[in-house]
Amino acid sequence: MPCATNRFPVAEPPVAETPAPRPVRHGGEPIRRLGDDRRGTLPVELALALPILVLLLIGGADVTWLYIANNKVQRAAAVIADLAARTDEIHTRDVDDLFEAARQVSAPLDFAGSGRAFVSSVANLSGIGTRVRWQRSTSPGLAVSSRIGSAGGSADLGGVLTLAEGEEVIVGEVFLEVAPLFGLLVSGPQRLYVRALQRPRYGTVALVTD
Repeated sequence: MPCATNRFPVAEPPVAETPAPRPVRHGGEPIRRLGDDRRGTLPVELALALPILVLLLIGGADVTWLYIANNKVQRAAAVIADLAARTDEIHTRDVDDLFEAARQVSAPLDFAGSGRAFVSSVANLSGIGTRVRWQRSTSPGLAVSSRIGSAGGSADLGGVLTLAEGEEVIVGEVFLEVAPLFGLLVSGPQRLYVRALQRPRYGTVALVTD
């Protein structure tokens, strides 16, 4: 006889679910999270860099101020030499006008109190070498002497110019002591010196004493 077929499904036995493993917490987890936290780094970096930036800014201001002062001294020396070389004779009363022009050019620097200017005639008229024919200077706001030489003595042009017999040159010299604005990178007053040379328009310049 044929076997009877079981018409009712057989229920599968239930499968036990395995619980998911819990994550293991390590003791260094808070430290790792602290290391990854970037909050507040910008203020810290700014606090570290700010003193350096301020030092560079102030030092740059001092260097810029000395550069401007040096340019003013160069212009003042050039004005003295150029004005003195425009005539064939210059009166002692006119020399004060030369120095006043130099003061105006060097303003607002303290030319009268911390500087001194010279105007000299240097010539090789006799063929025996360069000599200082005449020289005038401002009142000694700065205790310095001309680097060219003194009137009647040998002249030192620093090797920048050699005068042939019969030649003459007018030399303007300016000394100026300039204090830095802040004095962080540049310490103490800086003494500036510039000389300017100009050939006379009419060959020679005579000094006329009033």
